[in-house]
Amino acid sequence: EDTLNVPVKIPIMYLPMHVGIFGSTGSGKSNLMMVLIKSIIDTNLDAIRKPNADKPRLSAFCIDPHDEFAKGVDKYGIQSIVNDMSSTTRSDVIGDFYYLTTHKSATTRDIRAYTREIRILYSEIQPRDLYSIREYTSEMSSFIDAQYHAAGENWIESILSMDEDAVSGSVTLGTLRAVKRRLSFLERSPIFIDSGTSILDEIFYAMETGRILVVNTSLMSDTEQFLLTTVVTRTLSDMRRALKSSGNLGDFDTQGQKRLPHSFFNRVKQKARTFYGKDGVADSSEVRDPRKLPVIQVTVEEAPSILNPVLMRGQSVFKDISRQGRKFNIGLLVVSQQVSVLDNVILSQMNTEINLRLGNEREIKACIENASVNITGFENEFRVMSRGEAIVTASYRELPLPARIPLFDTVYEKDRHRYKDNKTKKEEEHIL
Repeated sequence: EDTLNVPVKIPIMYLPMHVGIFGSTGSGKSNLMMVLIKSIIDTNLDAIRKPNADKPRLSAFCIDPHDEFAKGVDKYGIQSIVNDMSSTTRSDVIGDFYYLTTHKSATTRDIRAYTREIRILYSEIQPRDLYSIREYTSEMSSFIDAQYHAAGENWIESILSMDEDAVSGSVTLGTLRAVKRRLSFLERSPIFIDSGTSILDEIFYAMETGRILVVNTSLMSDTEQFLLTTVVTRTLSDMRRALKSSGNLGDFDTQGQKRLPHSFFNRVKQKARTFYGKDGVADSSEVRDPRKLPVIQVTVEEAPSILNPVLMRGQSVFKDISRQGRKFNIGLLVVSQQVSVLDNVILSQMNTEINLRLGNEREIKACIENASVNITGFENEFRVMSRGEAIVTASYRELPLPARIPLFDTVYEKDRHRYKDNKTKKEEEHIL
């Protein structure tokens, strides 16, 4: 059959209602992610070049578990777009950096110029961040909560340095040892540090100004990757929750101090006022509606590890975002090889699914059952799909849409003129 060369686009207004990318190994997920990142860059480029059109900007925190997005899978990558831009365009669209990694010295020279090392302070981690990535017994969580209440932002150091001889009351020695074992990865991690300079401030600034961040997690353990994603997601959410709960910037300061680690909030609050104030930065200035701020898309890679029913029963940050993210213009981009093991809360809140080739009958069945529209009878289509072919389903479309994801190299070569000058080709658009 002939393929119609018609661009397929997801309306920005539906991104905070969450997107799922489901596909087995080799189905084309990495290429799809690169195409989506390019699309976000293009959207922001249009917003800058047409300031009177009131076009929104998008932000994306993109987890890259195989370190493919910047360098590319084949010939080109996101760095190719960055290299093509003039210094002014690069500053407006990309900023000073876009690539986050554990070790800057391990990156290639051209990418290194736009790289920051990932460092998160212990003081920026809250107990619910840990509860979102791993199951804790009630005794362990009660002990952690008590230490957080007593020691505040120093709760992690307090637990790790606690003398076993000092254990008393309802806390058993077994509980202390179990919690220490759970936290011991922090002491070995180059990412999480007890003192120094955190990258969290710059991540917040980037997400509130419509930028993309590619996060190389290929040198991280799964636990490090999940905790990083959780801390960033919870921080962005709490900042916008504080905004949503405020009438003016004075109220915002009060709400921010209640919700966020004090050291972090005190560092960013002045800059936050410039983002959130409607008529200036004075205490009396009215605040902006979060829905008027850039849409923030956060990637959750290897989703079953943290979006499973066991963790979602607890104090999961992602459960809250899945239900209320649209209020704050924050959406999840869930990437998974499996649909069957994801929690029903996440699946029920998902608004758009890009379904690539799946590995077995169980996953095909789960994908069909949880699609936003009825795709009963599409079993054979899933079985015969090739790499890069997809069935797109969305609650705002009555019918599923078969699609072929173009190769990143192909769309980059076609559009690279856009990054070099201000001329754009007029393209026919098909809005989902």
